[in-house]
Amino acid sequence: MNKAIFIIMLITVGLTTQNTLAQEFETEIELIESLLGKAKKDFIADNITIPSFLDSEFWNLYNAYEVKRKQLARERVKLIGQYVFLYSEGENDDQGKFMNQVHKLNRQAEKNIKQTYKKIAKKVSPTTAMQFFQIEEYIRNAINYKLYENLPLKR
Repeated sequence: MNKAIFIIMLITVGLTTQNTLAQEFETEIELIESLLGKAKKDFIADNITIPSFLDSEFWNLYNAYEVKRKQLARERVKLIGQYVFLYSEGENDDQGKFMNQVHKLNRQAEKNIKQTYKKIAKKVSPTTAMQFFQIEEYIRNAINYKLYENLPLKR
């Protein structure tokens, strides 16, 4: 579980970084993704039962999942930037559009997990798929908790 806490801390640091230039921010995101990706992959390798003869199949599916998840995470970082603007200056119309984007992004993330779960269950094993789902949901919920804990409540 210590690795999970490390992962959450990395993401929290990345999400709370503000007032940097666009290029510096992009470089920072890439660094965090690299560190997070390695730690997360190690955590998954240590906690998921993968039949040895299907090891490469699992990691191929996982890597494809991670590509999509990272795209969605970058979109989420952009939404956090929009939230900061809405918190200080946004109008009601902007808030509605923002929330539509948040809901859409959440649905895409859930769809990515669900599709990957089904592929792993079919091509690797139902147990491995369930473990993948549990870990991904745990990490996702922990990130959401830390994120919402640190964002100011819109007044």
